[in-house]
Amino acid sequence: MAILTIEKFAELRNSLTVVKDKFYIPVWDAEVYMRRLSAGEAMKIYSRAEKVQDEDKKVEEYNYAMYRMVIACLVDENGNQMLTENDINWLLSQDVQVVTALVEAASKMNTINEKAQEEAEKN
Repeated sequence: MAILTIEKFAELRNSLTVVKDKFYIPVWDAEVYMRRLSAGEAMKIYSRAEKVQDEDKKVEEYNYAMYRMVIACLVDENGNQMLTENDINWLLSQDVQVVTALVEAASKMNTINEKAQEEAEKN
């Protein structure tokens, strides 16, 4: 492993790489691409829940954060986002196994630990 040089750092800093991977969704019998979020995108998704004071509403907002993460992560083969925030009701109308598989895929792509995910799904 090489030491990161200032030149390489400048090169990395000026490039935007979309990191994505395929995940199989059994109910759809299809593979989808999920991309990795930037730190800023992840912060924006979860900061809405942090601002909520009422504990019941906070739990609900964390659940919605998982769905917003799916919306932000689901991309086509070129890395273009396939859903928008306006699609959240469509997402919630899908088969629970589809939504669960999408949440798990987005969580794996963004290294959200299983314990945190289980807590969100439990509530």
